[in-house]
Amino acid sequence: NLSTSAGGVRFVRHGALSSHVLGLQVVDGTGRLLQLGSKMRKDNTGYNLAQLFVGAEGTLGVITGCTLSLPRLPLGERQVALLETPNLLAAAQVARLARKLLGETLSAVEWMDRAAASKSLAYLEIPPPLQSMAGYDRG
Repeated sequence: NLSTSAGGVRFVRHGALSSHVLGLQVVDGTGRLLQLGSKMRKDNTGYNLAQLFVGAEGTLGVITGCTLSLPRLPLGERQVALLETPNLLAAAQVARLARKLLGETLSAVEWMDRAAASKSLAYLEIPPPLQSMAGYDRG
């Protein structure tokens, strides 16, 4: 994830992975082992070279270790909502509204099209969770 700077499903709540990187251990193109960044949240000493390696997809070197600032797990119960929308635009509008109304309590948003839902239902061998999905081809 660090090498590609992939966001993941928790991007909505916690932001980009790169914002949580405090330090990196990398092997550069010459084979040197480099310690970049710090273990402290606030460190304004010099350039933040660690951020150059995040998302560089291995072109600058190989990430072999990292120090991350991780958020605490939320207390209380987790809730999940499964919604069906007529199209992707409507799904994006629902996601924006959920973000506006739920703020920091919204931790993830997932998209699944009809083909992915059909394959998932077939693989898990379970019935459709929504009545409107009853006509999905489970093969």
